[in-house]
Amino acid sequence: MFDLLGGLPLHPLVVHGVVVLLPLAAVGRIITTVGTRWRTNFQWVILFGVVAGTVGSYIAKISGDSLSAAVGLADSVRPVPSASVNRARQRASAGTYQ
Repeated sequence: MFDLLGGLPLHPLVVHGVVVLLPLAAVGRIITTVGTRWRTNFQWVILFGVVAGTVGSYIAKISGDSLSAAVGLADSVRPVPSASVNRARQRASAGTYQ
């Protein structure tokens, strides 16, 4: 369902949309906090950016899973924790984490 859009993989397109929309919405919110006269004009644009970016991040996750399954990476790619993460897990399970 979330794998192709017009023959192109959907994942990179959605990820780029999220990467643009969410920071723009944050900057827009900062600007409207400082410049109160713009608040009434741009509050709906900012809300649309936040909602579209949030929904887009969920779609990016689903489309990324579809893309990795399509290229055959679904089972072979697993994040490998670093040595510091392993030490923190050991300390946390032993109760000596400080």
